[in-house]
Amino acid sequence: MILNDLCNELFTIEHLSNKTDGLKDFKCSKGIGLEHYLKEVSLQDELSNIARTYIIRNKDTMQIVAYFSLRTGLITISRGFMKGFDATTGIELANFAVNDNYKEVNDDIPKLGSYIFWEFILPLVQHIQCYVGAKLLYIYALPYEKLLAHYTDILITITNEDYAAAQKFKLRSGERPYLVHGAGVKVDVRVEINRTEKRRSVGVPEDAFVIVSAGELNKNKNTEVVVRSLKDVPGAHYVACGVGPEKENLEKLAEELGVSERFHLMGYRTDMAELMAMSDVFTMMSFREGMPRSLLEAMDFGLPCVGSDTRGIRDLIDSHGGYICSPRDPKAFANAFNALRENEKLRLEMGTYNKGKVQDYSADVVKRELYDIYKKAFSAKAN
Repeated sequence: MILNDLCNELFTIEHLSNKTDGLKDFKCSKGIGLEHYLKEVSLQDELSNIARTYIIRNKDTMQIVAYFSLRTGLITISRGFMKGFDATTGIELANFAVNDNYKEVNDDIPKLGSYIFWEFILPLVQHIQCYVGAKLLYIYALPYEKLLAHYTDILITITNEDYAAAQKFKLRSGERPYLVHGAGVKVDVRVEINRTEKRRSVGVPEDAFVIVSAGELNKNKNTEVVVRSLKDVPGAHYVACGVGPEKENLEKLAEELGVSERFHLMGYRTDMAELMAMSDVFTMMSFREGMPRSLLEAMDFGLPCVGSDTRGIRDLIDSHGGYICSPRDPKAFANAFNALRENEKLRLEMGTYNKGKVQDYSADVVKRELYDIYKKAFSAKAN
């Protein structure tokens, strides 16, 4: 009933599972990940009860105007610098995008993103909160327009792309946005293993070139592109850690390509440190990321990295520490893997570089950056 109540003379809102017409017409030039999520991942997340996606349509033409997805869960809140965290229930605005194809031919509302947020997203969230007891709305998706900037004192970003996009926002405090080095990871982690025995325990030959990844097996994580690349990387074995709905499809694909003996689905693991220590290269091939922790951890282990050309990953992988490839190009991934497979000296140099670079993303560095930001903000308010 709440969705019907939100409809107005211009737009209607519906749950994605009720009608999927028009998805192919949706275009989002500001992020391949947002477009990909709607077309390839959203229905899968619905079936897995991971997220709920809602479609805004023009009432007359039924063209998709925008979409957004919501998730519920626990959100951690800092009690202050070095004082720990509390957890509370919240609703996450995980994805939010306006259809470029609609905006190009319609100028009904100048600030369409803001309008949709206030007229559709926020009322729906408030309605859901009454039933699930969630106390917060956490906005993960960076707004397209100055969605909440007028009500914001501090805007902290963790990727260069988000930082650049946020420069146009005029904050209530008059301050400019801040850029910090991610969420902070533990660095200088080391583990002693017998490399030969560890490889044997997971079915990998001692002399193989080993590619490792960590992440849920879903469409967005794009494990498929590495599986497809294997046929062009002689002798390489791919160790994929994680669980998810794409498991059977990936197994079938590997069988069709004739690489199933070199593709190892490891499931959920508690020994990622050991698996990284036995590997030669780490890969992250997602269509969309924030600031990927597993990539930072791989860099700390001194692994060269091959990643997709997308936000967050671009911040971490440069030509001194690895290769950036199109997430839709298995050949590009194969070329990168082969360059590393054939040159042990290059692997060592890139890995050493990554170990140095990741120091800037350590938990201690990020805590200090956040402390300085909050200290400045509270001092300004006190004055």
